[in-house]
Amino acid sequence: MFTKEDFVKYFNQMLELENRMEVIYGGIFDKVGGSYYKDFFKTMAEEEKAHGKIVEEMIKRFKG
Repeated sequence: MFTKEDFVKYFNQMLELENRMEVIYGGIFDKVGGSYYKDFFKTMAEEEKAHGKIVEEMIKRFKG
């Protein structure tokens, strides 16, 4: 059986990954040329940021 602490630990790992991917996609955005690729990697970075916010909310609820 999973405890609240197990879920919080898992969600913290997810948050770290989401944050890392946001930085990676943002870095790629800075290096690529062409509006299509820039738009794509900007969108990907924004999606990862949004995922991070969802995970932060899940952490708050489990810590609640």
